Amino acid sequence: MNFLNGYGKVWYITYEEVIFLNTKILGGIVLCSFGLLVIAACGTSDKQPIVIDGKNYSPDNTITVVGTGNSKMKADTGYLYADVTVEQKDSKEAQQMAADTMDELYNSLRQMGINNKDVETMNYSVEMVRDYQNQKPPYPIKAYRVQNSIKITIDDVKEISDVIDSVANSPYVSVNNLAFDLADKEKAENEAIENATENAKQKAKLIAKKLGVHIQGIKSVEILKTNNGGDNVRIPYASGLESANKSVSAPISAQNIKTATSVEVKFLVD
Repeated sequence: MNFLNGYGKVWYITYEEVIFLNTKILGGIVLCSFGLLVIAACGTSDKQPIVIDGKNYSPDNTITVVGTGNSKMKADTGYLYADVTVEQKDSKEAQQMAADTMDELYNSLRQMGINNKDVETMNYSVEMVRDYQNQKPPYPIKAYRVQNSIKITIDDVKEISDVIDSVANSPYVSVNNLAFDLADKEKAENEAIENATENAKQKAKLIAKKLGVHIQGIKSVEILKTNNGGDNVRIPYASGLESANKSVSAPISAQNIKTATSVEVKFLVD
């Protein structure tokens, strides 16, 4: 292909060179257009002033603080964890014995105002118990062990000691631990948030005073995290037959449940 340049001379180029030139020209146009867009974007700001009481405040003039707060409330709910464990030479007999033990436990708890729905099975297992003494592989099966791990919800914490006595009265039930909780967690969380917000406010006032600026409003508030809960309590009970006919020596008092939270607040200043 040939064509005249601006000085009357003929240039000879191939089709591949034509494609290259076209690509280069189009690329230049795209780059120029992109450059114009960048310039236009740089010249435009989406940060609008924040208006408070008819006055404009820059969203960039802020003090950011993290406030912490907590609340303490007496636990009103208890969770008792226990295991029903039986062993029999026959698997079906072991499972039936475990079921009978659970029925007795249900009846005992109902007399104390605890319904079946308040007893939750956390884990249920059936395993072989092998005889390893003076034996060679394969070790013979000497029994089947059935274990039903349960969680009992106690709405009246004043009854916890009596419930423990009732549950542990069976030779096949071992009591593991006790946990406390709040039925109304939202109330505790709200109180903790109020305290955390007040803490953030006081921090911001102190910082503003030291910097010689004035707080004019709030740009944003974010709750960072909330934690609540009490410690588990170990129950001084032996497992199996040793736990039968024993009682709790002293009443168990409900714990205080601590709820902690933190908030991030951005204050507008001038």
